[in-house]
Amino acid sequence: MSEHLWSEINKDSPVPLYYQIKESIQEALDEGIFKVGESIPSEMELCSIFEVSRPTVRQAISELVSDGALRKEKGKGTFVANKKFNYGSMQDIVTYYDKLIQRGYDPQTDILEKNLIKASKKLSEKLQLKLHEEVIKIKRLRKIDQEPIVIITNHIPYKLCPKLMEIDLKDKSLYRVIAENCGYKLQRSEVVFYPGLADKIEAELLHQQKGDPLQVINTVSIAQDGVLFDYFESKFRGNYGKIYSIVEN
Repeated sequence: MSEHLWSEINKDSPVPLYYQIKESIQEALDEGIFKVGESIPSEMELCSIFEVSRPTVRQAISELVSDGALRKEKGKGTFVANKKFNYGSMQDIVTYYDKLIQRGYDPQTDILEKNLIKASKKLSEKLQLKLHEEVIKIKRLRKIDQEPIVIITNHIPYKLCPKLMEIDLKDKSLYRVIAENCGYKLQRSEVVFYPGLADKIEAELLHQQKGDPLQVINTVSIAQDGVLFDYFESKFRGNYGKIYSIVEN
């Protein structure tokens, strides 16, 4: 790619060189000079274009990868990533499978874990259970077009829905299964949103690097008569999509 396509950097500016290079690359992406899936120039080529050191270029690229604008493939190069996926609203997250279907997607689900555990102090407080009471733990990896987007870990009191242990939940709406088999329907939810970082296992599942950003949502789901029937944690890829909230006065 010829040099005239790139914005010039000012080595006398107080703005760090890596940041100027990052902005120049982002500008090229915004203008469509590089299309989704295309490779950008190599680190060495960018060093030559901007007349800077390789660590400087590497830092610029690393930030664009973290931002979700670029993706790296080992041994192949750096490519323009897909535009950020709209995960949906905070309200959608609670019944996510059904909402994705309504939006025309074909979500896939891998069941990573489904077993009985004893309620920890945290779970007993969240679900108003006795300490060590039986809880069904369900851990799933949700994908869209085979691209992993979120790890969901649900905790449902066993006494509320024992049938759940016998049902295959792959590619099904968990809350629809609970409503149809156990009679509990979502009425409202309490949601807490905060940033997180991927550990080694989460990074592998979500096709990220250890320490990459996550969007973490903790939710308590409440059925009719105020029954607390689920406490779950959703860990979304932070560099892949966005979550919004609807506020009404």
